[in-house]
Amino acid sequence: GQLIGDTPWDTIITTFPKFLPTPISQKSAIAEGWTPLLRCGDLGSPGNVYWNGSVSDYTSMPIYNADGQIAGHIVGIKDPGMSQHEGTAWKSYTTLDNDSFWGIEAVFRDPDTICTPNATKDVAFGDRLWFANGSYASWSKIPLTQQFDVLEAGGWGQGGCKDYPFRMGVHWWRYVDTHGSCNNTYPIFVLYDNDTLHAWGVALGNTDRPETTSIRWEHVPGYLLTDFFLDGEAPVCLAQQSRLFSSFHVYMTSSVLANPTSCVAQGFTTTNASASSTTSAIINSSSTSISSTENGEKEKETKESGLDAVPGAVWLVLVIIFGIGTIAAIVFAALFLQSRKRYNELVSGDGAAFHRL
Repeated sequence: GQLIGDTPWDTIITTFPKFLPTPISQKSAIAEGWTPLLRCGDLGSPGNVYWNGSVSDYTSMPIYNADGQIAGHIVGIKDPGMSQHEGTAWKSYTTLDNDSFWGIEAVFRDPDTICTPNATKDVAFGDRLWFANGSYASWSKIPLTQQFDVLEAGGWGQGGCKDYPFRMGVHWWRYVDTHGSCNNTYPIFVLYDNDTLHAWGVALGNTDRPETTSIRWEHVPGYLLTDFFLDGEAPVCLAQQSRLFSSFHVYMTSSVLANPTSCVAQGFTTTNASASSTTSAIINSSSTSISSTENGEKEKETKESGLDAVPGAVWLVLVIIFGIGTIAAIVFAALFLQSRKRYNELVSGDGAAFHRL
């Protein structure tokens, strides 16, 4: 399968349904206040790694090459849980300030030349998606097109499809064991739209996972997470957990974000009929939890009040009805007063007019 070649990638947008941007050039990162956490030349650094240091957020960390262009991305976390330390997906890092964290590292360019000046050449974004297997001794290399035989040979299995509004496409999960332990689930998934690799992500299913506090993490109930697998193939342990799961999507293709291919067109019979309820559940799961950035700053996402949640059109109808009712009452009162006045005129005075009736 094609592991290196032309790609349509042109952006890094993370997190459904917030769709938060990550700068794709070192110049943009600096302008937006991002700062270097690791640099070319630092022991164990894959390149120039930047983070949103103002909130100490490891979640979305772009890797830039020696020319300042995007070269990869680390999905970081302080500690993914002890069960994940011996796996092949997570890599540990230590900064010059002796700060340690863990991450899922993806590279979009040749890892051997990321720190070599003038190595960008004519590759604007990247020509591969490789994941470091816990170290730099080996890499998990993802086909750029959805080739079933190559993916399945690498331990990947096709999952569910989610088109608009998710904009995810076809999920592929690795080493899926329907009746296995959630502590052994492989955290990385990859996404294809119309057979083209366009995005990827991370899902924390291990029971000793931490509470993720960055606004970039998605929080998903277990019963919904199974919807991203083919029917009957999701690990049973996912739905059995009561805690919210943490997931993270990295979208890299603007055209798919703007106009995702329908799942029906990609060979699926589902049409995302439950998309609205699924989206609402994910949003509500996040909005009811107290979140904090990793430097301890607290914030709480609050739901709209009952009055604020009433659509504007409903308010307009209510105002019109109230107005019509008010006018009718005024007209009725005027007619009543006029008839009462006429009656009084008839029975007052000599009453001659009245008696002739």
